[in-house]
Amino acid sequence: MGKKSGLVCLGIGMLLIVGAVFSMWYAYPRLALAVTDRDTTDTPAVAFGSDATYLDRHQETPQIVEGGELESVRKVVGQVEASEEASDELGEKIAVYETLSYTDVPDFDPSTGDPLTATFDRIAFDRHTAEMVDWNDTYTEFNGVRSDVDFEGLYLKFPFHTEKQDYEFWDTTLQEATPIRYDSEEEIQGLTVYKFVQTVEPTDVDLQTAGSDQIEVPGYLVGGAQDSPAVMADRIYSNVRTIWVEPETGTIIDAQEEQLSTLEVNGVEEATITDVTLKYTDDTVSFNVSEWESEAWQLKLLRLWLPLYGGIAGLVLLIAGVVFLWRGRSRPRDREYVEDGEPLVPA
Repeated sequence: MGKKSGLVCLGIGMLLIVGAVFSMWYAYPRLALAVTDRDTTDTPAVAFGSDATYLDRHQETPQIVEGGELESVRKVVGQVEASEEASDELGEKIAVYETLSYTDVPDFDPSTGDPLTATFDRIAFDRHTAEMVDWNDTYTEFNGVRSDVDFEGLYLKFPFHTEKQDYEFWDTTLQEATPIRYDSEEEIQGLTVYKFVQTVEPTDVDLQTAGSDQIEVPGYLVGGAQDSPAVMADRIYSNVRTIWVEPETGTIIDAQEEQLSTLEVNGVEEATITDVTLKYTDDTVSFNVSEWESEAWQLKLLRLWLPLYGGIAGLVLLIAGVVFLWRGRSRPRDREYVEDGEPLVPA
């Protein structure tokens, strides 16, 4: 019985240890990769903001609207062939995505005309760390004006197995990455998420005129009469971006931006052209939770639970198997033997 039990324990123990090693060093690295064929055209991320101030460019004479509503929509489409090309060129596992983000009034149909603002980016990033990489076929377009840019930091997602630490996150207005700070661990609809906050201090920017830190605006927008001539103004931008990340997949489950853009003339603030808090809608958040909850569980199983508990159980069974075998070999066998013709039975 001891030998049989020992062999069974040794077999199961070895199986568990091999499974633990396999899940951690083989299965997990192959599954913890961003897909190259992602397509959210039919399920875009939608953020909504009420009581918004914005510059309505749809009017013949653009006017500043106060107390309105804005909606921001982001669509992402993975480029499979470009991902393979970038991976071959860079010798790494790279994903290439194209993403369109536009903001306008709720239910705006971009097929009917240009939205208030629109940014189209073609980016390349490491499929595991989510860090953007330098590749020659990436670019950005803001309101139809294309320019080359060196993307850096994180953009559409965080790394697999996101840590409770600070990262660098891309800001499309600044066209650079700035720190995004880990804030706290929270729950959204029962799903554990990490909260990160990125604060962009008021900065003089302009994405409409390349190479210039000023824009030409109608005089009436900055305190002049309706027929005032155009003036050069500084656009001052600030933002507080809050992101809730599912840590196993690095997926952004919820997001919020507190955007503020003003116009300054000769250092004096003359007008507010954007003042809005945009936050993912409940439908977008619920979809994200349902979409990524099971994958997060599977990844944690492979990364942590199987290696840890499988390894511990396997080690315990190996030790038990050795003990059973040792006891089985060292125990005296019950037997009869004869001395001088008389049977002797051990007591």
